[in-house]
Amino acid sequence: MLLLASVAAVSGQTPALPSAPQPHGIVEGDVIDVDNNLVPNAIAVLTDNSKVAEKIEAKADSAGHFEIKGVTPGTWTLRVFAPDLRPFEDGKVVMKPGDRVIEQGIVLAVASAHADVTVSMTVEQIAEQEMHDEEKQRVLAIFPNFNTSYVWNAAPLNARQKFHLSLKAVTDPAAFLTAGIVAGIEQGNNTFPEYGGDAAGFGKRYGAAYGDAFIGRMLGYAVFPAIFRQDPRYFYMGPGSSNKDRAVHAIASGLFCRGNSGHTQVNYSHLLGNFSAGVISRTYHPDSTNAWGLAARNTVIGIGGTAAVNLVREFILPRISSGIPKYGHGKPSKEASKQLQP
Repeated sequence: MLLLASVAAVSGQTPALPSAPQPHGIVEGDVIDVDNNLVPNAIAVLTDNSKVAEKIEAKADSAGHFEIKGVTPGTWTLRVFAPDLRPFEDGKVVMKPGDRVIEQGIVLAVASAHADVTVSMTVEQIAEQEMHDEEKQRVLAIFPNFNTSYVWNAAPLNARQKFHLSLKAVTDPAAFLTAGIVAGIEQGNNTFPEYGGDAAGFGKRYGAAYGDAFIGRMLGYAVFPAIFRQDPRYFYMGPGSSNKDRAVHAIASGLFCRGNSGHTQVNYSHLLGNFSAGVISRTYHPDSTNAWGLAARNTVIGIGGTAAVNLVREFILPRISSGIPKYGHGKPSKEASKQLQP
């Protein structure tokens, strides 16, 4: 110190004192599965977002509770892993000096590779839980987004669940509102002039619009998916993949779908649903409407329209939707998949 002071005196500068170290904090949380059961011995890993190489981890106790100590101030990514379960990730864990952060909502869903070897009742229960979570998803907190799965490896729906989800969508208040909007536009454009331009004409247009939506939804998302054993939902890929892969996936989902087996198939359910809805609508649309023309139009518009809607589902809706489950992150990234390997 004497030498340092002498040097400072000669140079005329005040020697810089080392800054005091900032106190470390703690990150803790409780790990559960989709059935609200505690997950013991899960591994929690914190990665410093500014220092990729710096990681801290801890093991949960028998009650599923973990504490990670010695966490320096900054922004961290928390990942939680457990055998046979999909990982949880939160990329914005903000630590202030000496803070104790309690992470909420750490839910690990069953991985599909292991769901295949469990009894069918267990798979049905998982699908039931995931379906009920999907029923909470809404765009702008108003319009239902029930047929989007943010869980890439979601359990397949059985026939009853497909009908339940479809009925939930077509009986939602937003479905009646949408039919009114369509009818109003048709009234303004004098679509189907046979209906007339008065209140009765609007009522006919409203009934036809709702009938189109109801029949198309039930056939394409429930009846034919139950027959062909196909999943009617769109599976969100998410930011773990490139934008190009996500766009290709969204567009291709207009023509292809996932079967209950997990394999990709031609979406016969959607194609036949649109075609059949066009034929049936001939029974209540004006006589001047050609049944086969309606069927062909429905099919073509259905393919292109679904592709366009899926692009919106992939890139826009997650930003403006509420009720997305915390364990719904889309397709796991390659990095997360590697960390799951033994």
